[in-house]
Amino acid sequence: MEKQEEVFVGFEHTVRMVQMRLMDEAEIQSIIKNDFASGLIAGFVDGTASTVRLFVNSKDADRALNLLAEWDIG
Repeated sequence: MEKQEEVFVGFEHTVRMVQMRLMDEAEIQSIIKNDFASGLIAGFVDGTASTVRLFVNSKDADRALNLLAEWDIG
């Protein structure tokens, strides 16, 4: 399994938009981790309800971070 690196943190809808608009279009494989939702399923609370994290393979991290730096949120 390849090492994952966190590249973006935000509200779930924003992180999903980044995943679809930037990562998928650039063919960068990514995964969203929501510690709060995972904790609820497991029976304990971890993280915050409004924050999720986007991870990419370490080999793609620099390219992903460059895309995010160029991205205009507004």
